Amino acid sequence: MNHYLPLGIEPEFIDSGSRRIALHVANRQSPQGAATSPLLLIHSVNASPSVIEMRAPFQLQSQRRTVVALDLPGFGASDRSPGRYTPDRMVRAVQDTLIWMRQHIAPAPADVMALSLGCEFATLAALAEPGSMRSLALVSPTGMERRRTGENHEGGRTRESRLVTAVLHWPGVGRGLYAALTSQPSMRWFLARSWGTRHFDPALLEAGHANARVPGALHAPLDFLSGALFTRGIVERYAQLALPVLVAHGQRGSFTDFEAYGHVAAHAPAQWQRRVFATGSMPHLERAADFDAAYQSWLSSHVLPARGRVVSTRFAGEGTSNRILHANDAGAAWAA
Repeated sequence: MNHYLPLGIEPEFIDSGSRRIALHVANRQSPQGAATSPLLLIHSVNASPSVIEMRAPFQLQSQRRTVVALDLPGFGASDRSPGRYTPDRMVRAVQDTLIWMRQHIAPAPADVMALSLGCEFATLAALAEPGSMRSLALVSPTGMERRRTGENHEGGRTRESRLVTAVLHWPGVGRGLYAALTSQPSMRWFLARSWGTRHFDPALLEAGHANARVPGALHAPLDFLSGALFTRGIVERYAQLALPVLVAHGQRGSFTDFEAYGHVAAHAPAQWQRRVFATGSMPHLERAADFDAAYQSWLSSHVLPARGRVVSTRFAGEGTSNRILHANDAGAAWAA
């Protein structure tokens, strides 16, 4: 039994390859009784992440439908055994979760919401199995910095530095660095940097500190630090998505460069929408109600059936304006 319950419920476990991954399920329905598509939530990757990062969407969206929050391999309540943690491994966990959801929750494609590096894994899963997702919400996605625009996708190549990997595996180096990064002072510094203020959600600090002390907690973060979990040329892969996509991010802190968005959205402007909040990198937590309302509005206008027809999840054609919403207050409206 998992005694640390960040979402207040015991996780369920499924197999992904040779590993167990943890799923946190709320408002569960049988496939026969499902009234709408379920929602899959995917957290970020850092020194000590978990589903706690998706707490607000989990709680708010579960009032409307079934919500599944995935602990990625190597994090939270999922298996943390030694071994290489790669994008392929993370993508497989997403795919296996979606298969499980079709079998046990609803046969329809799921809506997916991912955070930071989790956005890359969700994107790769959507491209590998196009019919598995109905929509994709990317919150503060990695890989959309201006400097990444011209980076070519090279198969499964990652941004790993072999030198950094070697150094991290010297006796004591990786473990010592991980201990330093997951100390409470370090976690406070990184959270303040991410939120752009010292007034961040204290539950993230508590959860991160607890998760960092689980046996095997350092293995996946070391691969993260080496760059082995970042996909080279992810901008190119974002541009290949063929379903409704919402990009949401903040204006404060150290993670505000999303200049590659214009390049990505230009390939299919009708299917992409962008929402900018007056927050740090976690608008879904910092302004949970506003974010939830914006997400529901986007689903209603771009994903859900309207006037007797279903909005296409494929390329909708050229010539449609690519709108950006600046949510500096709760009453902000879509602006061209």
